[in-house]
Amino acid sequence: MSTYKLAWAAFNAGDELRAFDQMFHVARGAEPPLRDAAGKDLVELYARVARPEQARGFFDRLDRRRTQERLAQLADAYMLHGKQAEAAVVRAQLAHHRRAPSRTVVHFQARKVPDRAGLKTPCQG
Repeated sequence: MSTYKLAWAAFNAGDELRAFDQMFHVARGAEPPLRDAAGKDLVELYARVARPEQARGFFDRLDRRRTQERLAQLADAYMLHGKQAEAAVVRAQLAHHRRAPSRTVVHFQARKVPDRAGLKTPCQG
């Protein structure tokens, strides 16, 4: 908790890079409630100090399961700061990932199984 507070103290003092670094460490190593809060706050700090082209890789390293959510939050943060071009870059990353084919391939073969008991289904009357 103290590193989280120090991160916001650094931010309020105008040291956004130090705040970003400290918030990153909290988002990577704290227990879930604090880690989640730090992850959300890290998005805001990212919008202030980092490049949008590197956002997917950064948030993948932080928590791959929440990358899409964080990227959507980042695009919104860029818009709130009047950074439309940066928001567009992040939105393109979101759209590209949604269009990407799944790497999981499922093979399925259906076949008709004969009714060996001689029972009729409701559809057969």
